[in-house]
Amino acid sequence: MKIGGVASLIMQNFEERVYEELRNLSDEILLHTDDSPLYDKKEVSSSFIGSNIVLENRLGSTILMITAYGISVEGSSSSLHINSLSNTLGSKKPFPLIITPKRNVKTRSRIFQRIYELLTALNVIDYESHLFFNWDYNEFLNDILVLEDTLYYRLLGKMDSPDVGQEIYRNVNSYLFMLLDDLRKNIPAESARESFRILVDLLPKTYNDLFESIASMKIFTGNEFNDIVDYVTIAVEKGLFESLLRDLLTKARRKNISVFWITSNPNSNYIGRVNPILSWINDTVILSYIWRNLERAILDVNHVVEERVMKNWVNTLTKLFGKYNEQTPGYIPKPDELVLENEVDDAGLWYAKFTRQGPIIQILYPRDYERSRIEDGLRELYTTSDKKMGYPKPLVLVKKACRISEEVARGLGDSLLRRTENQLLRMILNRPNDFFNDVL
Repeated sequence: MKIGGVASLIMQNFEERVYEELRNLSDEILLHTDDSPLYDKKEVSSSFIGSNIVLENRLGSTILMITAYGISVEGSSSSLHINSLSNTLGSKKPFPLIITPKRNVKTRSRIFQRIYELLTALNVIDYESHLFFNWDYNEFLNDILVLEDTLYYRLLGKMDSPDVGQEIYRNVNSYLFMLLDDLRKNIPAESARESFRILVDLLPKTYNDLFESIASMKIFTGNEFNDIVDYVTIAVEKGLFESLLRDLLTKARRKNISVFWITSNPNSNYIGRVNPILSWINDTVILSYIWRNLERAILDVNHVVEERVMKNWVNTLTKLFGKYNEQTPGYIPKPDELVLENEVDDAGLWYAKFTRQGPIIQILYPRDYERSRIEDGLRELYTTSDKKMGYPKPLVLVKKACRISEEVARGLGDSLLRRTENQLLRMILNRPNDFFNDVL
């Protein structure tokens, strides 16, 4: 049977059941659909921040180029004033970063990307009443949490004594707190780029001191050093991200500024998760089907989905790891008193569609926001959206401003290679030889 035939058979068997479940679910979703928060707001005051990354793979390192850009929007629906945020240059001046060792590069690159965005936001948060990011808050936190816990327990499994794992964990947190202290003392407020440069410059010494501290424990048997490097780099970089996120949200609360994370056509599966028949369909497909004839629609997912499903998985996954590993021999949990607390335990979720053919937009926010505050953010999004595309115009402009060619990262790598006389560093910066990497 051809692949297409198999797919047709599967769809034929499930089609009626899926449609039936969607019809049943649509009554509940449409019941909570309401146009009232989507009416044009008289005055808009928002900042939209986005970023982009390009990776250039080398023999012993990866060159990361990060661009960040912000747009400020003021005015009314009939007269919007869109301006670039100061010190956000986008692709005009990308920030170069060499990631070495070349391990867990994709996740670490995304962490650095989000850190750069948070530093950008911390520099502009005084000026607006709403702040919008263009990424999936839950998905990102889930990914880095899972990786950190996986690396920690893999490392723990190679240690002769479970106590060693806790000692390494304490060392990482101790040096992380010192790094954060140095960071807050040295970061200037006037430039996100300079703030990021200072942070990047502080990292090598932190890692060197940390590895020396771990080496002094005399625990190496020859096969766990790479696991220590993997865990330490992810734990420190994730800790930096969480700390800056906490700083931003704390400052936003103090100044009564709302923070939202926006994603178009997400792969999230919160609605379908509560229904076995729909669990394999993402929310974008479900809502596109149910809302297909609607011009505008919104959905407060918290009313449709059980609260346990909407919990931010940072806490949920920690508990799952704990329950799983408590059943394994030699399990030692992470010391609770050293875990970096996340002030936003839960994330609330709404979905919206602003035009008939427009994308499904996911809106995430700190769960403790009142409904009026969320509706105010929705008005800002609707008012700034293109009436044909159904997507916020500022985010479209931010994406264009952050575009960067892969040739830029390649050119930087080649330039560094030409200027470097150190032979080991030259090997690290060399391009992989595509001819010898080919599989015959």
